[in-house]
Formats: sequence, C-alpha cells, structure tokens
Amino acid sequence: MVNRVVVLALIGAIFAATPPAVAEYEPDFDSIEEAGLPGVFAEMPVYTGRPTPWAVYAANAYDTMKGSGKVSESDLSRDKQATVLALVLDEEYRRKGRVLYVEAGEAPGVTSSGWYSLTEFERSVIPVVMNAAMGADDVEKANRQAHELVGRAGRVNALNFTLLALAPPAEEGEPWTPVLREGSEFAPAAEKVLAAYAGGDSGDLRVTALGLKTALDSAPGAPGKGKIKLEHLTARLNPVTWTFVAYIVGALLMFFWAGLRWRWMTAAVVGLAVIGFAFQTYAIIARMIISGNWPTSGMYEYLLVFSWASALFYLAFFVKTRQVFLGIVVLPVAFILLVLGSIFPSEIEGQLVPALQSYWLTIHVTLACLGEGAFALAFAAGLLYLIKPQGKLNFLPDKEKLDRVGYAAVAVGYPLFTVGALVAGAIWAQKAWSVWWSWDPKEVASLVVFLIATVYLHARHLRGWRGAKTAILQIVIFVTAILTLFSNMIFGGLHSYT
Repeated sequence: MVNRVVVLALIGAIFAATPPAVAEYEPDFDSIEEAGLPGVFAEMPVYTGRPTPWAVYAANAYDTMKGSGKVSESDLSRDKQATVLALVLDEEYRRKGRVLYVEAGEAPGVTSSGWYSLTEFERSVIPVVMNAAMGADDVEKANRQAHELVGRAGRVNALNFTLLALAPPAEEGEPWTPVLREGSEFAPAAEKVLAAYAGGDSGDLRVTALGLKTALDSAPGAPGKGKIKLEHLTARLNPVTWTFVAYIVGALLMFFWAGLRWRWMTAAVVGLAVIGFAFQTYAIIARMIISGNWPTSGMYEYLLVFSWASALFYLAFFVKTRQVFLGIVVLPVAFILLVLGSIFPSEIEGQLVPALQSYWLTIHVTLACLGEGAFALAFAAGLLYLIKPQGKLNFLPDKEKLDRVGYAAVAVGYPLFTVGALVAGAIWAQKAWSVWWSWDPKEVASLVVFLIATVYLHARHLRGWRGAKTAILQIVIFVTAILTLFSNMIFGGLHSYT
C-alpha cells in the first residue's frame, strides 16, 4: 500500500512539475451562441441548496474553474454561459478541455501553476496532493486545502445532465433530481438537447433547449419566478460594483474639493454618495429577499452592511449640517470595507447552519454594524482634528466643532454597539451555544471596543478631556472595531464559521 502511494506521488510529481500545454480540443461554441442557449437557460433554476438562476450558477462555476488563471492560456471561452453550457453538453470537452486552473501553493504538493483537464487533474494532481497532505506538519490545514481543491474539480465533473439538480420535486420536501436520472420524465427532452448539440444544428438545438426549459418550468414543483428573476437581474446589474465606483469617485472628488472648493463639487460628492448608498441598499434588500434572511450570516455580508452603515451616518450628518467635509475620510472607509468584503465568498447561502437561524443574530449584527458605522464618523472627525494645523486647511471647520462632531458620533454609536455586540450577542450565544459568554476572541475584542468607548465617555464627562486626547481615543475605538472583525480569522473560536 505504501509503495503504491509513493509510486502515485512520483507519477503525480512529474506531471505537476511541468504544467500541461493548452489542448487543441474545442467544443462547438458557435452552435451554442447561434442557438441563443445562454438566454434560453438564463433563468432556469438549478438547485444548489436553494433554487438558483442558471446564469448565476454558471458564472460562479466559471469563476471557480478559472481562479486567477488567464483565459487566453486555457480552453475556456470568454463567454461564461457558453463555456458552462458546453461542459454540460459535451462530455469530451468536460474531460479533455483544460478548464481548471491550479495555482502553486493552493494545496500541499502543488509547486507550480497551470491549466488542467479533469482527466489530467485526476491522474497527476490528486495523487500529489493526497500524499503531501498525509505528511504535512499541519494535517488539518493540509486536508482542508486538499478538500477545497478536489471540490473545485468535483464542480467541473458535476456539470452534466446526470448530476445537475435541475428537475424540481413532484412533492414538497422531496429532493431536486438530475434530468437524466433513470425514470425521469424530463430525460427524453434532455436527450434531445444532447443529440441536437452533437448534430451541430443550432436551430434544432434552440428548439430542443426551449422544450426542456418549458417542461421544467411547467413541472408541479417548479419554484416561483419572482426570486429567480430578481437574482438574475441583480447579477446583471451588479449593484455592489456600482457602489464601489460611486464611493471611490466621490472620495477622489473630495480631495479636489478640499483644494478648489467649487460649489458644484459639493453637490457631486453628495450625489455620488447617495447613488452608492442607493445601489448598496438595493444589494442588501435583494440578498434578503433571495435568501429569506437579513444578510448578516458571513464576513462578506457583515462588511457590506458595515460599509452601508458608514454611508448612512455620513448622509445623515450631511442632512443635519449641510456639510460634506467628513466625506474625505468616510467615503474611503466605506470603499475599503467593500474591498475587504470582496475577499470573502459572496455567494448567497441556501441553508444557514442552525446557529445562524435566529432573529437574535439579526439584531446582534445589525446594531453592531450601525454602532460601528457611527464610530466611522467619530474616526473621521478625530483624524481630521489631528491633521488640521491651527488656522490652516480652510475646508475644515474649527477644531472645537470637529471635537463636538466626534463626541456626538461616539455618543450615538456607543449604545448601538453595546446593545448589539454585547447584549444581543450574549442572548444569541446562549441560544446558539447554550452559553452567555465563552471568552471567544470576537467576544473579547468586542468587549475591548466597549471598554475603550466607555473610557472615552467617562474621561470626557468627568475628567473634562477635550482635543487631541479624545481624538486619539476616537481613532482607537474605530481601529479596534475593525480588528474585531478579523479576530476570529486569526484566533479561531466559535465565530470562525462566519
């Protein structure tokens, strides 16, 4: 057994050392595009823990295969929909096409990057990875990396009518099934699509594809079209990207405004902030409707709501004071939070783990985000206070006003954060893990934020602190809140699944 593993590892090492060249095999992309298949299947549901529009599923599958690789060096088409449809309809392409990018260091034993076909991956990468995982110093981490890499290949292998869950259940509670499952009423229609593709007749391919889609849409257990259409529209609109653009352009314009003070720039900055906030609000509401849960179940969603809360308080400040100067800090902060969020998976979960299925989680995270959004304004006021020389930087108000703005922001954020992060968090923890407090890293970090904010308010009221000392504390409160977000990633703990 040991000798067999060694031999497999050596064979795999030979393959892995030299990434394979691009294959000459190409599927019939022309027929797929001429038949308009991407449009035909765009809103066809695929079950991935929940009914997901085909267009969204295909885009996620394509991005999973591509990773950080260059499409020009692979057998992928630049059209995501056409590529995934070709993989489904063409078994030879699915097995021989080099569509899976493996990056050096992605898993133990992978020392060079390259594109692989599914067959090459099974023969050359898996033996190396499995052997290296068994001998790794951190076996748990190595096994997790190996599992993730093999899972990516498994997603390619699942792109066929015999594995994709496309057929809705006849009765509620039953599972979705593949259309080519033995005895499936949809099998004849699916076989006609495969035959039409093999025949190369784009007209016949479109007719048979429409026949399959019509059969699936009219099935008794077919899901409603509302959420499917909303998710497809949201994916096409990509509101978070427009939020990115609005916030970064608004932030850059703020720097020009600081020097030029042209009146139209004030209106432009506010307009961009409103546009970004509107797109972000749409993204949050759409995720809530699609998933059936307020979007607070993972780091991507947390940072999305945190960024939104920062923009919300900035706009509230403008409405109250008609001044935009805080935007020179707050808009970059809102943008950076979105950038940090983009690091994490953004796919909408079909089924939350039991610990996340609680309205106390919604209260906990929402209030914590709102509190941190207010702290973002306090951070901006504190930072601007420290960098404003006496009598200079005329675009800023006097230091006394900056001091008052910072205090007001902390005074608003403090109860929101306290009730959300600590009180509601403790109640949620008791319901999720049967313990009110467990000294989890994120709990401890939240407690530190609370204590610093408490010291700030105490020192200001009872000690009369003003000026640079309180400005520094405002900055420390916000920076500590940011570090709190990532404490579970560094130290683990009960929050590590988020």
